[in-house]
Amino acid sequence: MATLKKPYEISLWTEKLVKNGKKLEEKGLIIGAHDMNYLGRATNVVLRKLINGTNILSFDMPDSFFDSLRGDFVRNEFIDELFSERKLKLFYDGDWYEFFIKKINEKEVFKTVIKSFTCYDAFIDELSRNGYGITFDEELYNNVEEAGTFTEIVLEDSIWEYHPELNWGDFSEF
Repeated sequence: MATLKKPYEISLWTEKLVKNGKKLEEKGLIIGAHDMNYLGRATNVVLRKLINGTNILSFDMPDSFFDSLRGDFVRNEFIDELFSERKLKLFYDGDWYEFFIKKINEKEVFKTVIKSFTCYDAFIDELSRNGYGITFDEELYNNVEEAGTFTEIVLEDSIWEYHPELNWGDFSEF
């Protein structure tokens, strides 16, 4: 578990379906960055890389903060855009990581509420969503096939691709 010390950016993203059934992603608000000065930005940003290859992103944001120019507390304009299952991306160390917000906790600190967000890898969610609609059955004549064909069926309509040239194992039946 390490706090991000290299340049980073956390941004909110939306997906739209276009004519040919593909998804088009659009970048929305940037809610945190290494060089951001806005007092309502994401703070205490931690990216955890687990042994199983998944990632967990956590960060805090104030519900409101004290604006010294106004001399009063101001509502954080980002906070209403963050809710459960919201998609966000982290750009860190030259790579993009996709997450969904899964947990939101609140704690009162002085005169404001600090919300803590925990986000999990998006690819796990995407694959599980696609997997629920697939049925392999003898009656459908789709249960005996090469691993590559199964993989292409499972990954259909997802952002993932199958590259058989990268296979290095021998899956022959003996």
